[in-house]
Amino acid sequence: MSDIPAIISLPMPKMLAVPLTATAKVQTHNGQIITAGQTIALAEDADICSPADGVAGEPQYFSLATANAETALCLPIMTHPSNNTTANNKTDSTSAFNTPDSVIATLKKFGIVGLGGAGVAAKRKYRPNARLLINALESDETIACDRALLADVAPHLAAKCAAIAAFLGVTDTIIAVRQDAPSIAAANGIQVRRFDPDYALGAERMLIKNIYQLSPPPNIPPADYGILCFNLGTCLAMADMILTQTPMTTRVITVRHDNIILNIRTPFGASLTDIAAFANIADISCIKVGGIESQTLTLPHAVVCAKTNGIDFSPAETKIAMPCIRCGECLPACPQNLSPLNLFALWQDKEITRMQNDEALQSCILCRRCDDVCPSDIPLAAAFADARQQWRVLEDEQQTATARRTRYDNHVLRLSEPPRFAKLHPAALAAEARHRAEKFKKNNPNKNDNAGNLPQH
Repeated sequence: MSDIPAIISLPMPKMLAVPLTATAKVQTHNGQIITAGQTIALAEDADICSPADGVAGEPQYFSLATANAETALCLPIMTHPSNNTTANNKTDSTSAFNTPDSVIATLKKFGIVGLGGAGVAAKRKYRPNARLLINALESDETIACDRALLADVAPHLAAKCAAIAAFLGVTDTIIAVRQDAPSIAAANGIQVRRFDPDYALGAERMLIKNIYQLSPPPNIPPADYGILCFNLGTCLAMADMILTQTPMTTRVITVRHDNIILNIRTPFGASLTDIAAFANIADISCIKVGGIESQTLTLPHAVVCAKTNGIDFSPAETKIAMPCIRCGECLPACPQNLSPLNLFALWQDKEITRMQNDEALQSCILCRRCDDVCPSDIPLAAAFADARQQWRVLEDEQQTATARRTRYDNHVLRLSEPPRFAKLHPAALAAEARHRAEKFKKNNPNKNDNAGNLPQH
């Protein structure tokens, strides 16, 4: 681990565009002065806190530095020149850790989300009385942010994990690391398991199968099987929340340019242009997000979010894909026992639903082993990543259509029902009217009895 570059901090940029989630409700107004750690938006799963002191602007849409080239509503913050670090962002104390509800509320309040690439909110993964698995198996050799974190905290990692385990109320804890990881001090109830570096093994479900001999279906979260699997960076952010009441407002990303590798702690909302300037990278014409195993082109003005783990500014390598010759080399290469051959054929035919239902598209971990063995240089993993994004869009559209249909059916049902007083006798109607008038008068004693009536002559 000695060759892993140490973590350095990005000086606070003059402007941040902090990403907001779809359910976020902004708690600031244009021109409002805000402080580091202040809650700037409330959300269903994880609140958003400010990484710096500054002045809030009007929310705008920005590109995010993610593998899916997403866009999101972001809150611009003009930072104060005096605030040039990303540390010491604090919110209110985390005092009540006793009940599952208080754990969920705390994870939400401090904005804890997954830093492994998916960005799933920690409260979504939490279940009481479960087992904790800390995934530090960062096996993509071109991304080293977790390995740099591990090198920094190895002497104290087990103690931090013990604090996290007590906070979550888990029954046992396992830390999964590479064989070449530094020595980790012992702590009660903490196990350390070492594995050979392997990209596929670092996938959540593959790791759970290897350690616990469990195979949760793709549509069932491992937490439902009693396993809380968190990325190392997420766990360290959780430890900061517990020990120093610091919300999640930054993450470490690996920046690459030719043979230069840097691990930079970056505030959420910093643009890739700011990162390139800090790293003295002049050519930003080709920017790729992710590691060598899963890269996507992005734009210089894209901003860092929880899903951003690696940025590559190196010139692109050109490969010319040839037609599939159906050699079948990709079949034994898949660690998930999928058929890249069939998946790619369905993708070409735009049969996204069949890819999901018939070929278990969601089980693909985008490890690119099929790419490595393909003699036609077909970017199979890129096609599967595109299909998964299309499937998410289809799911959203289906859920929206179902909700609209339910509202319409309820509307038709209400219209088909007789009015509440349709079958009442005239005397009963009069009694109901007197009752409603007396109730109104009782609830509104200051109302003029003649208000709204015609003048009496």
